[in-house]
Amino acid sequence: MIDLEKEQSKQDKKKKKKRETIEAKVRTDLNVVEGHENYQYEFLLKRIQDTIKQKQGEQVDTGSGSTLINPKCAKSKTKSMWTNFAEQCEAIDRDPQHILSYFTSELGCEGTIGSEKEMILNGSYQVKNFSKLMRKYLEDYVRCKDCKGTATEL
Repeated sequence: MIDLEKEQSKQDKKKKKKRETIEAKVRTDLNVVEGHENYQYEFLLKRIQDTIKQKQGEQVDTGSGSTLINPKCAKSKTKSMWTNFAEQCEAIDRDPQHILSYFTSELGCEGTIGSEKEMILNGSYQVKNFSKLMRKYLEDYVRCKDCKGTATEL
């Protein structure tokens, strides 16, 4: 009877030790996981505020003085016009002709810069098309790949 109790207590100890090792493996700190970045509260708060402003169509600071301006567009049956195109070009300090050529090649259409420095594209495009392509342009030609800064030159 005593041997049976000892045997049972040994098995219980082994089970407990096994459970503790499993729990120790599960308790991995997520901040130590490879590839994980620690974000500061202020950074996350600013990011949320910028996202809200962008959804509401306000001017958003993307860092280092350059801004992403929500496009104001007008369109007819066959043409689309981005009326505040000149403001966007000045905000990111890029040549309007370069941005126009990027848009025309990405959309596969023809376009011109009008007399009031607005971008006119052949085809019916919505604000979301202009916004999406402008974000892509910013990633490809404005934002630095190393430091993610926007004060760059072509």
